[in-house]
Amino acid sequence: MITDILLKEHKELDIDISKFLENPSTSNLDNIKDKLLLHIYKEEEIIFPLIKNEELKIRGLEMEHFAALTLLEKIYYYLKHNSIDLVIKRAEGLKRLLYQHNLIEESEIYTKLNYFDKDLIESVKNKILNAKIPVGWKCIASRNFL
Repeated sequence: MITDILLKEHKELDIDISKFLENPSTSNLDNIKDKLLLHIYKEEEIIFPLIKNEELKIRGLEMEHFAALTLLEKIYYYLKHNSIDLVIKRAEGLKRLLYQHNLIEESEIYTKLNYFDKDLIESVKNKILNAKIPVGWKCIASRNFL
């Protein structure tokens, strides 16, 4: 099921951020960034366009994607400059942001996927499992502001 894949990605990101908080390193942060970008890509390019009558909610979620990626860049900056206290504060903020964000996605967006017909579900599942981020891709909210 599509929702199982997306829920698993949410849980993995939460675990990865917890690991980063225990061991703040560039390699751990790179892992988070790669997973978060791919997950956001799947939502914005595959899932969100299928959801009808939730445009405002989806715009809010897209803004939160942009906020999460902006926080991630701040964490890289502070890590590069060895400001570990700020790294931890921003990583904790990222974890809180994603927790609240994921609650909305899981309860108000992903549940709508259960009502799609089986052929569409299978097609979307295959797209999600085989998704690759195109070179130069940016989240929707960043395209509107940058």
